[in-house]
Amino acid sequence: MNIFNKISFILVTYFIVLNFSTFYALPPAKSGDSIGNRVPISGDIQQLKYFFDALEKTNSEKIRIAHYGDSIIWGDIISDNLRVNLQKKYGGHGIGFLSICNDDLAARKTIMHEFSDDWDWASVFTKNRDKYPIGIAGTVAKASANSWVSFATNRVSPATDSFSEMSLFYSNSNSNSSVKYKINGDEAITVNLENSKNLTKTDVNFGKEVNKIKLTFNNSAEAFFYGITLESGNGIYVDNFPFRGNSGVSMRDLDEDLLPIFTNNLNYKLVILQFGVNIAASGNIKYKWYSNMMLNVLQKIKKSFPNSSILMISPGDLGQKQGRKIITHPEIEKFVKVQEEIANGGGVAFWNMFEAMGGENSIANWVETTPPLAFKDYCHLTGEGGEIISMKLITALMEAKSKIK
Repeated sequence: MNIFNKISFILVTYFIVLNFSTFYALPPAKSGDSIGNRVPISGDIQQLKYFFDALEKTNSEKIRIAHYGDSIIWGDIISDNLRVNLQKKYGGHGIGFLSICNDDLAARKTIMHEFSDDWDWASVFTKNRDKYPIGIAGTVAKASANSWVSFATNRVSPATDSFSEMSLFYSNSNSNSSVKYKINGDEAITVNLENSKNLTKTDVNFGKEVNKIKLTFNNSAEAFFYGITLESGNGIYVDNFPFRGNSGVSMRDLDEDLLPIFTNNLNYKLVILQFGVNIAASGNIKYKWYSNMMLNVLQKIKKSFPNSSILMISPGDLGQKQGRKIITHPEIEKFVKVQEEIANGGGVAFWNMFEAMGGENSIANWVETTPPLAFKDYCHLTGEGGEIISMKLITALMEAKSKIK
């Protein structure tokens, strides 16, 4: 893990557990124009055609958005509001892809996720001493004799309150490997896993809407488990992939052999990269190094997702104290320009979230409004703030869509 990823938790402060659920309970924001600016998507807008064309096919197939980011999307912030609003228009129902093991259990209120403490797991945001293959979500897990994982829905989000299908993704399983699942407290059902070294998925259609599932893994000690999808029917799905404290450079650690297979199975049509605040906040950074690394990341994504659109999103405003005032961190505007240059150099689309929030010194307005749209770390958004940003982003996407033939 490089120095930029170790900067990690300085900005997270009290954002996560104590106050997070309060803001999810607030009523929805009135509109994306209630604060900040309407900002169009720039860069290579034509590259978004893969996504826009796929939107016309959601009646007959599933399409997906992979939403990668740092702690700004941790806890399904922004992602869930994208999911809710896009599923209203284009169909689909459910939370999408979830890791077997992750570090966001307390922060993510859109699903109740638990797993036993005997899993051996690694990720791009933790150490991976044994060099396990890292999956699409940036994680991988190995089971012990009685390892289990469970997911339960709630009414926090209308997009994630039930599911009727699951797909389990794994590799390196043997002929004796199996998983036993229980839904809604029903009798357990055992499913045999495929005997395969390669990335494989096992699909189950429950035939009804489900609110809770628990999976127990048997004879699977050597298998790698990457995650599970929980959803219902054709439409659009938004997969929230947070790499807390990360610069985005660790995207290079996703396994190159696995990514194309995940892409073929999951039909990603838009990849969002929302990183950068950890780099800008650290100060005194030679951005040339970062630019070169992120251009390599973009090349890797284009190779692994050849029929997918890519959208880079800048950090929002980041505040710091100057006397009694909160002002924009001096590196933010400079870094946003660097990111725009990266997007242009990599031939992908770009959206300026800093300007969408209102530009210089805007974060204080987001914190001080009632109800608050950002936390008092002057960086992270509340649930309602995430909703406003998602609405601004959808507006920008639909405006770009109208310009592409």
